Amino acid sequence: MAAETTEMDVEATSAPASSSSSGPLPIPPDRVVEAPGFDLEGYIIRYSGHTKIARLQLIAQTCPALQVEAYQLLMRELRTGLNVELYSKLAGELGPQFDTSPGWAEETDRKARQTQERLEGELNQNKSNLVKESIRQGYNELGQYHYSRGDLNQAMKFYVRTRDYCTSNRHMAEMCVRVIQVSVDLNNYVQVSNHVSKAEHLSDMLEPETVAKLAAASALGLLKSQQYKQAARKFLVVGTAISDTFSGVIAAEDVALYGGLCAVAAFDRDELKSAVLESSIFRNFLDLKPKIRDAIQDLFSSKYGAGLNALEAMKGELKLDIHLKDHVNNLFSMIKDRCLVQYFSPYLSVSLASMATAFSSPVEEIEASVAKLIMSGQISARIDSQSKTLHVKQTEKRAATYRKVLGMGEVYLSEMQAMLIRMSCLEQDFVVRGRPSMVGAMGGGAGGSQDGDSMYIANQQDSGDMPGKQLSEL
Repeated sequence: MAAETTEMDVEATSAPASSSSSGPLPIPPDRVVEAPGFDLEGYIIRYSGHTKIARLQLIAQTCPALQVEAYQLLMRELRTGLNVELYSKLAGELGPQFDTSPGWAEETDRKARQTQERLEGELNQNKSNLVKESIRQGYNELGQYHYSRGDLNQAMKFYVRTRDYCTSNRHMAEMCVRVIQVSVDLNNYVQVSNHVSKAEHLSDMLEPETVAKLAAASALGLLKSQQYKQAARKFLVVGTAISDTFSGVIAAEDVALYGGLCAVAAFDRDELKSAVLESSIFRNFLDLKPKIRDAIQDLFSSKYGAGLNALEAMKGELKLDIHLKDHVNNLFSMIKDRCLVQYFSPYLSVSLASMATAFSSPVEEIEASVAKLIMSGQISARIDSQSKTLHVKQTEKRAATYRKVLGMGEVYLSEMQAMLIRMSCLEQDFVVRGRPSMVGAMGGGAGGSQDGDSMYIANQQDSGDMPGKQLSEL
């Protein structure tokens, strides 16, 4: 083990000699992400299990400057588990300089197969003895075995089978959490939502750690479906009990990052203050991510240029996150639009040049952004292209009041006419009766035998007096 560590240190030392723009495998230009100053080793140590492998793969496949280091850490991580298939595949693609233990794959695969035979034998024996708790543990052990092998679908099947052998609500909650973790790795958020609901409906009081895990998993599902406001509210209620106990899915720093970005993009000023900045619980998470905390504070304090620049500096790092990468551009656009609306709200007119200065952006970019907001109806204003000024649309309040009064008068007349017609019908005993099927459905029995061929008939005592009475004559 010491020899392996020394060898890896030598590789890490020689890594900077490689070109920062190229690595062992080519990266398509449209997938390249630059993240200067990104501390990969400090970042990846927060995670475990399959999510750690997936994050390292994403970084290696998108960031040229970090590709060599990411693949070194990835191969090192794979050697601590049983995922021989992925290790052999990468070793063949990367070359012998990354495969520092040539015989590891064969030896590990042999031992893994022996472990699988032993676990399956023990499970079959427990089934013969009909011991429910032992069967449940056997399925969990086989699920964990396949999870470490990288076979997530098979791991899911074994975890789900434990449901029939759970003898308490605590066992059911454990099963749900395990299925949720594998479902997140499989990107199957339908299963995540289903098992979060199952766990939340258990009658016994759940442990704070489990409640925090369920809230975090639910928030990830909402983020995936671009329901940013609901996702932010879920992240805000994730308890500090989550700590590092859910590192196979999400880290505490991610709660601050995801929740903070979604909140800034979707919350209004008052909700941002009360739910984020003044939240004693969420402040503990924000302290783990000082950059996002300071950016939120700047945006709330109307320091738009500083806040947006701070977020822009983090953009490369955010695009290397497996859960945020597809939402970064959308969230940033929403944040900037909300800041522009908030900046303009107290003014009747404002110079685009002053807005450009406040947002540290070119005038042309600000003008295009404001025009988009006007077209979408988020700002009620017009742009004076000659003087580069934004003016509030002046509404004629007197005319608007007259239109409102006329509309109310028309509604009043319509309701009055309908009321007069109804009163005339009642005065003349003019009745509307339903068809037999309707009467049977509503009253059944004797009511269904009444004659329903005629929809409009007079009362029996008056039917002979006015057989031909028409509605127009009333």
